[in-house]
Amino acid sequence: MQDFREPEVILRAHADSWLGRLSGLNRADYDDGTSYLSAAHERLCAVHGLDPGRMKGDNATTWIGMAASELLHGGDIGTALAFLADAEVLVTMGRVADGPGHCC
Repeated sequence: MQDFREPEVILRAHADSWLGRLSGLNRADYDDGTSYLSAAHERLCAVHGLDPGRMKGDNATTWIGMAASELLHGGDIGTALAFLADAEVLVTMGRVADGPGHCC
């Protein structure tokens, strides 16, 4: 399915529908989507005891970090939004994090 909304609108929808509740962060508190995604990734790593520099695995926290990294490094917003869509699916499956003491 193709989403024809503006990318910033789609990012805001992710923040409002699930990412804000998951991370405890409000999108309105950040200047842009990049800083919001970076902060959400860092918060989730802190909550789950994960090292944000050594993320791997098929879990939502990693995919959120990949979306943030894509934007931080001047990548494609469409790719970042695809990473967020994958993260949303993983959240619904209960796969927020994996690592020491975490089971997916």
